[in-house]
Amino acid sequence: MRLSYDIFASVILRALGPEERANDPPKGFIVIYEPAMYQGLRLPMHHFFHEVLREWNLAPFQITPNGLGQMVASYLLWGVAEAGRNLTSREFESIYQPYRSAGWYNVTPRPSQKWRTTTDSSNKVHHWKERFIFVSGDWEFMPEDHLPYVFIPRRFRKLDYGKPPIPNGDQGELRSKWNKVRALSSDFRSLSNLLKDDNLLASHGLIGLKGFLRSASPVPPVERVLRLRLPHVRRPVRPKRSRIPRR
Repeated sequence: MRLSYDIFASVILRALGPEERANDPPKGFIVIYEPAMYQGLRLPMHHFFHEVLREWNLAPFQITPNGLGQMVASYLLWGVAEAGRNLTSREFESIYQPYRSAGWYNVTPRPSQKWRTTTDSSNKVHHWKERFIFVSGDWEFMPEDHLPYVFIPRRFRKLDYGKPPIPNGDQGELRSKWNKVRALSSDFRSLSNLLKDDNLLASHGLIGLKGFLRSASPVPPVERVLRLRLPHVRRPVRPKRSRIPRR
């Protein structure tokens, strides 16, 4: 798991014991569901997750993997539409809100929104509650982060979402920015397309999402970057090598 998701060495991973459960982690540990890593979560956490979780007063494992995948996709799409500028929790919450689902929380468009950033949900994860690991160490902050050390919850907490509504003037500005995301092609905004390994790597090289989606692989070739930005660009056809007949 550490190699698959490029988890830093300073992050401590521990499998559960025979009598341990996800809702009662050992002292100093939190629970991380492996499907959340598949949906784009990385350790240490990117500041975008940190900011949203602090706003909602929720622990990382209280957000379903599908909800985390929607957050990842929204962050990537915003970065493309806004030329690499980071998405903030306020901008994300202008169109999305948390909702309770069977004891956990997912994300859903606000009632005033008639669309979501992605065009499908084909990356839906099933039976995710059965696959988890205990995490400790430096999982919460990136080494280069210069954030106030306001820690996010480690245990199950009650949602705190009593935020005042966004002023009408700001709503118009945010709507115009999200319309840039909406203008991207539906194929590009497909969740199954955005969360592919190749496109996650290409997004890192294209729009500079430092620390958000990391990989030990080198910077992706230009061809892959173009395929992310312009999905209709076809791969160049390489000439076939002439085979030398054996004697």
